Amino acid sequence: MATLDQIKSVLYGTETSNRPGKIFAASFPVQPDLLGKRFGPNYSSVSFGSNQLDAGSNPIAQQAYERIVNNAFNTGAISQEQKDRLLSYGGLRRPDLGFIGGLDSPTRALPLLQSDLGTLDGLFSTPYARSEIVKATHANIATQLTPINNLLDRLTSAFQNDPNSIFNPTSADYHTAVAAMISAHNRNPSLANRLVTNPEQHVRVAPDPLSTRELTTAPDIEQLGKLYRNLYDDDKRGGWDLITTYGAPNLRDGVTVPDQ
Repeated sequence: MATLDQIKSVLYGTETSNRPGKIFAASFPVQPDLLGKRFGPNYSSVSFGSNQLDAGSNPIAQQAYERIVNNAFNTGAISQEQKDRLLSYGGLRRPDLGFIGGLDSPTRALPLLQSDLGTLDGLFSTPYARSEIVKATHANIATQLTPINNLLDRLTSAFQNDPNSIFNPTSADYHTAVAAMISAHNRNPSLANRLVTNPEQHVRVAPDPLSTRELTTAPDIEQLGKLYRNLYDDDKRGGWDLITTYGAPNLRDGVTVPDQ
């Protein structure tokens, strides 16, 4: 079973590469070759927090984002014009490809986006915003706690007769396997279910040489990594490398997220 703090620690690694500076800063995670040109596989908007909540698609993030911007206006930190423009990013996917001001004034957002990210960096560093970001992070992870543990329970159950299963806490690959499931659900719950279903449906059956009874054997970590890369990253290693480099070690070592 994964706890809220463990999930938070894994996502801090896979979403920020353990960079404290990204927690209370505005990120726009779009590769330069896509910026202002095309969506590609990236539909992100402004992101923040240790698990990089997306204000464009995540309701919890959007509500926190709106409170932060409105508070900044109410305290005189930004103008009405800035407030209106910043609020337009909430619920808007890829503002670099969107328009601000409606059909009558189709001003492309890209020229202002970098400046606005700088403004948001300043707003996100205030005590009010920091508190909102931490609360939103915890609220989001709380919604994932039961579904993630349900996925882990399915895998533990499917391979309970395999003493060498990567989902067995005694396995050297256990933390990587669990971190992979946490990352998978955070990125796309539907794909996470497919990731679990695939091993369940393709269990290998081998005879126990001592008792001669059949044992179901789990996929090894390389096979799980291949499935993950295929589902999430078009067979590229980026997401899987974040799991093995940051997410799994954070889980193993009990890394505390520096967001207080």
